[in-house]
Amino acid sequence: MRLSCLILIPLSLGLFACASHEPKAPKTTDSFSTLILADDTKQFSYTLVMELPERAGGKHPRGGKGMGGHPDGPPPGGKHGKGPRPDEGDDETMRDGLKHLTEEGLLAKLEDTGYCTNGYRQLETQARRGAMNIVGECYDKATENDRANFPNPEPKKVVEERLD
Repeated sequence: MRLSCLILIPLSLGLFACASHEPKAPKTTDSFSTLILADDTKQFSYTLVMELPERAGGKHPRGGKGMGGHPDGPPPGGKHGKGPRPDEGDDETMRDGLKHLTEEGLLAKLEDTGYCTNGYRQLETQARRGAMNIVGECYDKATENDRANFPNPEPKKVVEERLD
């Protein structure tokens, strides 16, 4: 009995320590804005920004001195420097993940708000490192209810100043 307790306690502590080091989901923030045109066309813009982990001094997390003599690890593509960098696939994976998160977030926002009841079409998609924006247009036209629930933003006023 004592032997099994002596084995179980360190084993469970070890499992707990491993579980606490699991990678955490990246922190994201989103914004959703709407615009209803004079012809009752409903447009929207949805942006998702992902907080990216910082790389120390711009260096890649892999590598280090002693791996081929280069501070960032071995030269790209092996000894002769041909081929893609080892982290290139990571950027593509991150871009795909961001696209998936943005599309999922947009669908959830449209469902929560009830803005596009018959679906939408994408007009434009913009992506940059850690952020993606989708501009779209609803298939359904705006109703009086939509105009009340989704008022257009106030136009910005331009103030002219004179320097004397």
